Amino acid sequence: MVSGFASAQTRFAHADSLDLDLKQRLTEMAALDLNLTSSPFAGATGWVALSELDGFYAGSVTLSGYAGAFDQLSSLRSAGHGLKHVAFAPNSGHWVILYNHNDFVTSSGFSTAYAGAFTHLTSVSSGSSELKDVIFVGNSGALILSGKNTYWSQGISAVGYQDVLDRLAQLKGEDRTIRNVSIAPSGSRVVLHDSNGYWAQQVPSALFAAIQARAEAGHTLQRVNFGPSNQWVLLYQWKDEPLPITGPAIGIPSNALSEIDDIIVNFMQQHGINAAMAAIMRNNSIVYHRGFGWVDQSLGIPMPHDGVMRIASLTKPMTAALIRSQIEAGQYALLDPLFNINGNGGLLTIDAFPSLGDTRLSNVTVRDALQHRGGWDRVFVNAQGNIVGDITRRELSVGPALNVSMPPNRGDVARWMLGQSLQFNPGARRAYSNVGYFYLGQVVEMYAFQNYVNALRDLLAPLGVETNEIVWGQTLRQNHDAREPWYFDPGMTTNRFFPDSADEQIINEPYGGWVHENRISQGGLVLSTHAMLRIMQMRVVSGNNIGSLRNPGAEAADLFRTHTGGLPGTSTVASQRGDGINLVVFFNRGNGNRGWSDSYDVDIRDLIYNAIDSGTIRWPAILNPAIFGSAVGQEKGWKNSPLIGEFWSSSFADKWVHNPRFRWIYCLGSEDHLFFWNPRHGWYYTGMGTFPFVYAYLDKKWLYIDNSRGDSRWVFDFSRQIWHQHEPWE
Repeated sequence: MVSGFASAQTRFAHADSLDLDLKQRLTEMAALDLNLTSSPFAGATGWVALSELDGFYAGSVTLSGYAGAFDQLSSLRSAGHGLKHVAFAPNSGHWVILYNHNDFVTSSGFSTAYAGAFTHLTSVSSGSSELKDVIFVGNSGALILSGKNTYWSQGISAVGYQDVLDRLAQLKGEDRTIRNVSIAPSGSRVVLHDSNGYWAQQVPSALFAAIQARAEAGHTLQRVNFGPSNQWVLLYQWKDEPLPITGPAIGIPSNALSEIDDIIVNFMQQHGINAAMAAIMRNNSIVYHRGFGWVDQSLGIPMPHDGVMRIASLTKPMTAALIRSQIEAGQYALLDPLFNINGNGGLLTIDAFPSLGDTRLSNVTVRDALQHRGGWDRVFVNAQGNIVGDITRRELSVGPALNVSMPPNRGDVARWMLGQSLQFNPGARRAYSNVGYFYLGQVVEMYAFQNYVNALRDLLAPLGVETNEIVWGQTLRQNHDAREPWYFDPGMTTNRFFPDSADEQIINEPYGGWVHENRISQGGLVLSTHAMLRIMQMRVVSGNNIGSLRNPGAEAADLFRTHTGGLPGTSTVASQRGDGINLVVFFNRGNGNRGWSDSYDVDIRDLIYNAIDSGTIRWPAILNPAIFGSAVGQEKGWKNSPLIGEFWSSSFADKWVHNPRFRWIYCLGSEDHLFFWNPRHGWYYTGMGTFPFVYAYLDKKWLYIDNSRGDSRWVFDFSRQIWHQHEPWE
């Protein structure tokens, strides 16, 4: 089995006193698979966190007197320069920004206040050496690192840091690579060198322990940043780590599906995917249920197999199932108009803004919305030569148009979209669109008399889906479920929540590039793979009959249905086959972000199916649902079977179960190899050979055939709790 996981991510350790907002930003940037380059402090409350791809976040920098630095960082980012480091001087708000290989920019007046440092920076910049770091010590001292082990200092020894200079001289004499020098206002100092070498004086014990632990683990120590109030941040390069795999070994043998583990791990390594969940159902029993990677790698929290994740457009089969169930209950009809316009008796009454955008909207039916035939086409090129795009993500237009605070809510978006024109006549053709499912979610709520998530929980509860497996997705990381991983995407965009905030205006796309809460019925669900499998067991996942009840007896063996989902930071797939196999995979990275395959969802489906169809997969033995009921395969505990009554399972389809009458039942290796033990009669075996065969017989009875005694047949009578010989066989 594959055990390694290549990673070039930069992680961090931090003091408890670190600003909570900075903690979140650093965690977010680390989880985005970006190399963190710097996290310096500006005064008592300000800070900037920089990463590769010209990314940075800032907090209270402008309020701390460093507005010029913020403006310059924004300008350099917009111009596409590679931001490396920003150093804030305590003297009159001066600062230095390093970018690209050896370029720099300083605050106005810096060349006078720090003449020596400015001269040296200019000298290095005009040469071929690389500017690496600028460190300010007190109001006048400065230290500049460049190249492999070159440094320049001024005023350092005068303020009591001769030991730092001595250490630097020693390292240079030994031809060591000097990585970073950090000096705190409180007197703490650290010199990092080589990949994991360090020297520290008077540092907090927690910092020293963090440095020591990272060095002993073989990580590359990159930078220590001290704050003005004893805060600190240690950045280090995360070395290759095994990719954790979570989830129970279902059935016997326990490694029966290890080939699928290898396929998923290899795929994640190839595409830099940090977290995944996958599950397979075969003949209505869950035979594979795994979590891969991390909820938060920087904190060492693995992705649980029963965690939850954004599922993007896999939400649509859920919405379709809700709509079909309401139609099945007679609440409305498939051909009913979706919108109540001009007295047409439609389901939704919405006050279009600023007025109805297209009279053809009155012709859109529930079926049209389900089948993507409502008249909305996001790839349509209008008369002005512009692509219409996804109008459910136009919050930056909706808010100002309706004069509401950002972000606009679902009702605001619903009104605004109804004021836009259609791209074709409803029902005329199919064009994938989020708009129809946006409105179908409102239909669900209207007829369920509760919100969308509660309606879905009610629908799935009879299938054994727990309430916490269905979550209303949130945009902001601090509002996410604790079992939900970070979502990786390098894209930066205007923040829908704070579009006018200097510090918050630019946001990583999965955390503000759209209002996730508003998209609940089209792509906003956060779900477990178990919940997804249970709806797939009962309902059609794609096509014109999406959401309809399945009829397995009428499905051809070669039936093949697939629905996919994708967002920046999300790629998902759900697939149904006529041979009894349902497959679900969720990834926390979107498709094609860095020149990789643009079809993670379909690619992983095909890889897994190729292995299954090749005949190399060994399906695990599980307790036959025909006897033990569909409850087998879920979490451990007491279950109930219509045939044998209450029984206890010690884990997912484990080899041991317990029934009050039969006591212990043991599964040896397949559905046809079961040992039964009863105090009166001992062990009985269902396999071939001289052991008795045990079968389900009539209602609440067991029949076994004792081959060792010829054609003797015995029946266990539940009502009298006795075995008796039975001939002839009825």
